[in-house]
Amino acid sequence: MQEVLRGLEPERVFWWFDRIAQIPHGSGREQVLSDYIKEYFQKQGFPVTQDRHWNLVIRKPATAGYEQAPAVILEAHLDMVCEKEADSGHDFDRDPIRVLRDGDRLYADGTTLGADNATGVAFALSILESETAVHPALEVVLTTGEEAGLTGVKQLDFDSLKGRVVMNLDCSDEGIVVGCAGASVVRLELAGEFERTRREQQFYELRVSGLLGGHCGLHIGLGRGNANVILGRALAAASRTGGFCLARVEGGTQNGAICREAKAAFAVEQGDMTAVEQAVAECTRELKHELAGVDPGLEIELEKIPRETAVLSQEDSAAYVSLINLLPSGVLEMERDDEGKAEEPSALRLTMNRLPETSCNIGMVYMEGSRICIHCNCRSSYGSKKRWLQEKCRLLAACHGRTAYSVLTDYPEWEFNPYSRLARLICREYRAQTGEPLLVERSHGGNECGTFSKRLPGADIVCMGTKIHHAHSPREWVGINVIQKEYRLLLSALRAMKEYERQEDKSQCTSV
Repeated sequence: MQEVLRGLEPERVFWWFDRIAQIPHGSGREQVLSDYIKEYFQKQGFPVTQDRHWNLVIRKPATAGYEQAPAVILEAHLDMVCEKEADSGHDFDRDPIRVLRDGDRLYADGTTLGADNATGVAFALSILESETAVHPALEVVLTTGEEAGLTGVKQLDFDSLKGRVVMNLDCSDEGIVVGCAGASVVRLELAGEFERTRREQQFYELRVSGLLGGHCGLHIGLGRGNANVILGRALAAASRTGGFCLARVEGGTQNGAICREAKAAFAVEQGDMTAVEQAVAECTRELKHELAGVDPGLEIELEKIPRETAVLSQEDSAAYVSLINLLPSGVLEMERDDEGKAEEPSALRLTMNRLPETSCNIGMVYMEGSRICIHCNCRSSYGSKKRWLQEKCRLLAACHGRTAYSVLTDYPEWEFNPYSRLARLICREYRAQTGEPLLVERSHGGNECGTFSKRLPGADIVCMGTKIHHAHSPREWVGINVIQKEYRLLLSALRAMKEYERQEDKSQCTSV
């Protein structure tokens, strides 16, 4: 166990947190972690099911006296977002996550911490092991590929699940989440042809760095810079000065993260060099001014580099610059003020926090030969608006010609249920513990609850778990005291499941 985690309570929660950190488990590479958990609990006599996608279902019978309480599904995901600082030598396929501590904060050494969703997995596994926790019959469901478009949960055998009360443990806010956006990732592939470079061409590399990044659902409303978008603006400024030919362009490594770094190499006519340098410098001043209050670390560098052997034609280069600058990006619509206001006094009410409703994140740009590929994460609380955003991207691709459009991943939104018994029960337990009301929110981030709500009609679902700061970026951290508090709340909620059927009483409704 890593030294910074020794002595922390609950001991088994932090033991599991450390064990997960020791086993590489980026999206698509969860098999070793899944196998480890399966073998560990099989040896202890638990019924364990593992499918070919490495999803796990582990069952535990009800504590004495809880046999008649509704069975509960505890759900979390095994994979993590793999982001690191540019100068980090960390290999996510091989190296363990090195956990560091600063007072109450746990963070990683130049990489994402993986608390999303190692805390949720650790909670569920600790309860399975516990001889003192009281609870109804449990089904612990651990899925794969959540960060890569919820690929694992789409393959889950929902017919085998008995529970219809779901506690999802993938929450990144201090409160409970009772609804979330749906999302899809679309890919645009712009065809191009390389041509040989000429002696009179001068080559430059344009680099964007220093941005905060973050989760494209949870943090996109903060107005942070997207390196792919910023690079596109700077390239547009350079291209207006004369002949312009792209040699390469790349930015971002995760569709679910706001792009922090991007770069491109391009050639211009030697007579245009001064104009190009001036145009990029002016664009840099404008962008730094725009982002000074929200993303002050922005750096844009333009450097002369040796001549490369091939470039895209001016026409193909202009097509990319046009497309990247016309694609929707950032928050497109905000929630309305009247959303979540229930008319009946017995209904659960949302905390009104003015979240984004619809957004688009240009998560990745990369080249496959002479083709430029762009990934857009289209997100909305309304399935119809998500589909409209997909259609907008398709129409833009069609307008540019020789641009293919495809949908890589898609998952549904989760509609808010103002009459959730589970949400009321958790609110009541939180108030009993703290004397304060619990935040009841919808999230612009997506999670697997949308799929559960569609595949288990009528299921009562709440997302709860640890508040994670700067998720999906190397600045990710989590508070020890929050882990401890949220685990206590989970134990309390399970203990209270004997009273689940009574939650229709309006006196139990908590409004904040």
